[in-house]
Amino acid sequence: MGSQYGFDRVCRAGVAALIAAGLLTAAVQAAPQGSGSLEFMVDGQKVASDVWTFARFSKTDFNLTSNMHRDKRTLLLNLRNPQPGKPLALGSMSSGNYGTYYAAYGKQDTAYQITSGTVTFTELDMAKRTFSATFELSATGPSGSKVTISNGVVRNGKIGNDQLIN
Repeated sequence: MGSQYGFDRVCRAGVAALIAAGLLTAAVQAAPQGSGSLEFMVDGQKVASDVWTFARFSKTDFNLTSNMHRDKRTLLLNLRNPQPGKPLALGSMSSGNYGTYYAAYGKQDTAYQITSGTVTFTELDMAKRTFSATFELSATGPSGSKVTISNGVVRNGKIGNDQLIN
């Protein structure tokens, strides 16, 4: 049972990485679908970027991706049913709240899976198509190395056009 459980975890992590890579590739191929400043710290080092995309990709799910062209340290988050003031716990694909941090955009061996943390929308106005958020996350890399993503903030975000896939 133990080895089967480990195999299942590895398979789920692999599927999550493939989904994240596919969504990231799709985000790169399309024009940016959002705007706003996006900043965070990775193990004490500041990342100053902007929102590459923040758009709905299903009835309840949104994708938030930082601008990989401004800073190669890229954050990709999938968020289910965000609401202002309600923290979303990340770390589980089954919850719909999961993501990947890339230490070097485009290099799969630098992909860190988000294992825990929260994203809280301080503003989310679908009528005005604006949002702001804060986040704190932990992630684990392919070799088991860990990073802490802290002091995350999105300011003056614009919600892009819906990119519905289901």
